[in-house]
Amino acid sequence: MKIAVAVVCSWLVALIGYSAVVARISPHAIEMRPVAFWATFMLVITVPTLYVPVMFALAERVDTTRPVSWLVFPAVGIVLSLVPTLLIMHSVMSRSTWFFFGLCATFGAVFGTAVILIQASARSSEPLQPPSGADGSS
Repeated sequence: MKIAVAVVCSWLVALIGYSAVVARISPHAIEMRPVAFWATFMLVITVPTLYVPVMFALAERVDTTRPVSWLVFPAVGIVLSLVPTLLIMHSVMSRSTWFFFGLCATFGAVFGTAVILIQASARSSEPLQPPSGADGSS
């Protein structure tokens, strides 16, 4: 359930960011239906096959309690966003490709941060274990 909330929130942040940047830069009105369609298509394909497996494999290898993880997870999410961008967009040099990459990168960064928070909440819900040797044994 936490993953689904993280995905939806990341998707919404990415779409809002995309529309704000494009509205600010482009003098023409943008049609959000195709953007929302391709962003949703990207989510359906890449979240279960790319983002979730990579992020949770990374969470097993990187200590999410260290401050560096707050840089590593969003950075990995941004790098992973190259995959859906290149799958969906055909021209690497077009302006809309860079906007769509920004949308995907925003999703990846927010989702990467959410994975850290999910890992932290999972650790805090585990019962506390006494330190070794606290029971009087040596």
